[in-house]
Amino acid sequence: VTFTNSTTGYQTGQSWDFNDDGVIESTEYNGVYTFTSPGTYTVRLSSSNPFGSHQRTRAGYITVT
Repeated sequence: VTFTNSTTGYQTGQSWDFNDDGVIESTEYNGVYTFTSPGTYTVRLSSSNPFGSHQRTRAGYITVT
């Protein structure tokens, strides 16, 4: 699955957690991840710049059958 980062403003970094386990799976601007097990997954994008950081979480965003 390809995820699009729609964060606005200046960014110096971003990180993606695709299965809500606290592990960063990607630091690419637009994340790509292969879900290998059935289930419903929460996706979290964290972005940062010199002024701070912001996190957006989408609970139950992806369902794999």
